[in-house]
Amino acid sequence: MLVELRIFQKVKVGFLLVGHTHDHIDQMFSHFLVTLRRKEVRSFPSLIECIKKSYMPEPTFDVLEDTIDMRRFILGSYGEGKCIEQLNDISFQHQFRIKKIDGKMLIWSKKYSTTTEWAPSSGLQFLKFIPDHLIFASKILLLQSVGVVQNARRQNRAINYSNCLEEIKKCIRYTYEYFDIADSVCWESFFNNQSDIISTTTNEDIPLKNPFIWPQNVSNEHEEVNIVE
Repeated sequence: MLVELRIFQKVKVGFLLVGHTHDHIDQMFSHFLVTLRRKEVRSFPSLIECIKKSYMPEPTFDVLEDTIDMRRFILGSYGEGKCIEQLNDISFQHQFRIKKIDGKMLIWSKKYSTTTEWAPSSGLQFLKFIPDHLIFASKILLLQSVGVVQNARRQNRAINYSNCLEEIKKCIRYTYEYFDIADSVCWESFFNNQSDIISTTTNEDIPLKNPFIWPQNVSNEHEEVNIVE
């Protein structure tokens, strides 16, 4: 989309190989692991504080209140069909290049960053159109407890999420005697929030709290952007 809207002339996306990559993020998470082995963490705020103190420069945190339902965005919301062509065997590739040539959005791939040639040589056209419909938030995933879910499946009935929450409350509250007051308060706030979510969750579309707006076409395109995943 960034290329189609002329924000960039070309985009390259690279996925790291599975395993120990020796990248900066590996070093950072190694520090997190060492710190968490030495300190007990009993709530989300205490986890954040623990992580902040375990690495320099201090990590920053953003809490995502919702995410874009990309599957629905790509597959279509109003029966208009998929906005991209079917691409096969892309899981075998780690490097991708996207560029617009003669008005057509093309994609190339190769297995490794050290591989010389991009394939196929002529590229593949994959973008059919840019959807202009609203972009919705992903559906909320409600908390589930093993016992309630298994009983529901055995009895072939719907999952009662209120019962799931009550079972989880019982387990967590049993350990409150080991918690700081701040941790207990945090959990109670979380439980109340989950109760509100359960009582208000419907199958209707959920708008994004911060509506997404596509960037407008620009005349001064940036030459290239490289993304490493």
